[in-house]
Amino acid sequence: MKRTISILLVFALLLGNFLTFDLQLYAEPKARTLSENELDIIWLKDKYIEVGNFSEGLAAVKGGTKSYSWYVSGYINPEGQEVIELHFTNAYEFRNGIAKVDADGSADMMSHYQFIESFIDKNGNIISYKKTEHNPYPYGNIVANYDFEETNKKYNTPKIIEKEQYLLKPMNSGGKWGYADENNNLIVPYIFDEAHDFSEGVAIVKKDGRWGILKNPLENMPEPKKLDVAVSSEHMTIDEGKSQNVNASSSEGAVNFTYSSSDPYVASVDNQGNIKAKRSGTCVISVMASKDGFESVSKKIYVEVHGLKSINLIIEPSVLIMREGESKNFVSNINEAETLSADNHDKDIVDLKLHGGSGLLQAKKKGLGEIDFKASREGYKDAYANLSVLVLGNHYDALNVSRDLSAKWSTIKDEDKDTRVIRE
Repeated sequence: MKRTISILLVFALLLGNFLTFDLQLYAEPKARTLSENELDIIWLKDKYIEVGNFSEGLAAVKGGTKSYSWYVSGYINPEGQEVIELHFTNAYEFRNGIAKVDADGSADMMSHYQFIESFIDKNGNIISYKKTEHNPYPYGNIVANYDFEETNKKYNTPKIIEKEQYLLKPMNSGGKWGYADENNNLIVPYIFDEAHDFSEGVAIVKKDGRWGILKNPLENMPEPKKLDVAVSSEHMTIDEGKSQNVNASSSEGAVNFTYSSSDPYVASVDNQGNIKAKRSGTCVISVMASKDGFESVSKKIYVEVHGLKSINLIIEPSVLIMREGESKNFVSNINEAETLSADNHDKDIVDLKLHGGSGLLQAKKKGLGEIDFKASREGYKDAYANLSVLVLGNHYDALNVSRDLSAKWSTIKDEDKDTRVIRE
C-alpha cells in the first residue's frame, strides 16, 4: 500500500512538472497597452487611396499612377512593396492561388469603361478572361486562357482559413481605433482613423490620411523596459503631527507617480508624496511609477509613527469676574522647556499681556471675553486650555450677574469646581 502511494506521488510530481513546463512554453504574452513607438508599422506610399486585407500573402491596393488618368489597382506584399503593378480597373483578394480582376480592354483608350472580367496568378499574369463583344481580350500579360467558368469555380471554392494564433480585434473609442485581445485588454492604443481585421499576422490601418501595415504585436510582444525608481528611504520614522516627503525620482525623465496609504488614519499621503503622520502606529505607503513604453514599478515605504507625549496645561484661574478698569493676574503650570501662546478672541472686552507662563488681564468694558492658550514643546503634543473673563460695570444688575455665573458654572468640569478659582 505504501509503495502504491509513493508511486502515485512521484507520478503526480512528474505530471505537475510537465504541466508547468507546458504552461510556460505556451504562455500567452503579458497583456499591456503598448505605446505608438513600440508598434511595428510599415507606412505605405501616399498614392494609395484604398488598401484591402491580406490574403495568401498579397493585398489589393488602388491608387494613381503617371500612366493613367484614373485610379487603378494592383497588389502589395506584407512589406509594403508593390509586387503586381497598378493597371487593373479593380482587384480582389487572392483565393486558391488566383485573384479576380477587372482588366481594361485593349480595343481603344476608353475601353476601361467596359472592363473584362479576368483571373491572374501571383505574378500578375492573366490566365483566364471573359471576352466581350467590344473587347476580345484584356490588356495585360496573357499567359493562358483557361476555361473561364472552371477558373471562376476554382476561385470561389471555400478555402480553409487558419485561426490567428494571437487574435486581436479592432476597438473604437471617441472616433479613434485600436486593438484589444480576446479578454478585451487594450493592446494597441486608440490612435488610428481606420483599422481592419487582422489577417495573416497583419492588419491594414489608416492614420492622418495615410495607409499602413500593422504587424500583430502579440506575435512578438516587446519586453517593456523597467523603470528605475528611487525614494528617499524605504523605512521612515515620523513623529506624530510631522510631515516628510517620499522624494520619488527616476532617471527616465517625466514619470507619473501615484501614492496611497494602507492606513490613512496612521499616516496619509497626498499627490505630491507628502506623508503626514497622524497617530501612533505603522502603515505602508505605496508608490506606483508608470510611463508609456515601460513596465510599471511599485515601491513600498514602511512608516512608523511615534506618538508624542502630552503636556498637562492648567491656567489659573480659568474663570475670572472683573469690573471695568480692574487688573488681575493669571498663571500656568508650564516649565522652562515649554512655550505658552494665547489667542484673545475679545480684545475689546479684556486686554492681555503675556509674560512667559503667566500674564496680566485688564478689563476694558462689560461683556464675556474668551482667551485660548496653547502650550508647545518639541517632541510633545500641543496642549490647550481656556480662560473666561466676565467684565461687569461699576453698577450692575445682580440678577444678570447671577445668570451669567450660572451659565458658566455648567461648563466647568466637576473636578475643577473645588479649586481656588470657584471658591473666590
